[in-house]
Amino acid sequence: MKSFLSQVVSHILAKGTNLGESIFILPSNRAIRFLRQEIASQYSTASFAPVFYSIEDFIQHLSGLTPVPNTQLLLEFYDAYASLIPEEDRESFANFSQWAQTLLQDFNEIDRYLVDHKQVFSHLRAIKELEHWSHNKAPDSLVQRYLKFWNLLPELYNSLTDSLIKQGLGYQGLIYREASNTIELYLQKNETSPHYFIGFNALNAAEQHIFKSVLHLGLSEIYWDADNHYMQDPIHDAGLFQRVYRDDWKYFEKHPYHWVHNEYSQHKNIDIVNVSENITQAKYVANLLGDLYKKDPALSDTALVM
Repeated sequence: MKSFLSQVVSHILAKGTNLGESIFILPSNRAIRFLRQEIASQYSTASFAPVFYSIEDFIQHLSGLTPVPNTQLLLEFYDAYASLIPEEDRESFANFSQWAQTLLQDFNEIDRYLVDHKQVFSHLRAIKELEHWSHNKAPDSLVQRYLKFWNLLPELYNSLTDSLIKQGLGYQGLIYREASNTIELYLQKNETSPHYFIGFNALNAAEQHIFKSVLHLGLSEIYWDADNHYMQDPIHDAGLFQRVYRDDWKYFEKHPYHWVHNEYSQHKNIDIVNVSENITQAKYVANLLGDLYKKDPALSDTALVM
């Protein structure tokens, strides 16, 4: 059985791909390390190395923003909050920090999925107004302040994101949104470079927009590590996202879906060992790895999943 990365490299090299002009995007730096090894083992002639990106690094490259540390993000958010709230109505930083993290997470998800923040906050404001609606009397001062805060959310979002972008900073979602906004400019500069997306599964809206934009040029490809066992089952969760991409992306109307394997149904040798405690488990694993080391000192075909 050839590994997924081995099959991908074989397929790419068989087409006579110029590695020096290629860009590889993978889910993690660990995957990049194994891909480098696989290319080195299969490519026998001298060549310039391709460019490798983890998805996070690629998104940052597109956006031009640097991830902001969480503590600094919280301070930047408080500055944005303080600039919009009169001092007499302003909460202390201690109180602010108790709810700010939740709101920042909401901002993050809104941006990662390219949602219109104005619509989201407008709907939230309407919901909160309905919750405090009364036939008999106008809202008291406490409720008015509460509703005023929800009205302020779009300004809070704009103030924070504008400030971060001016400093070349961003939280994860903002970096994804900016990368999605700048993908066309990036492609104008890299239109002759084939891109290879390898080993992805669930993509957020920003990633989908970026991937489809790159694939639309026609030089690039995407490789999935999928299996018939769950791809042919319409209710199997493991293949949910990949079935959607296969059926909905226009790219796959004219290009093959690489790849759907048939490995899950093949015979496998599985040993189950019952141990009583974590220490016993660790000792057993150490002995097992010792035996495997004697057969393969590099442990190149061994994975330890904790």
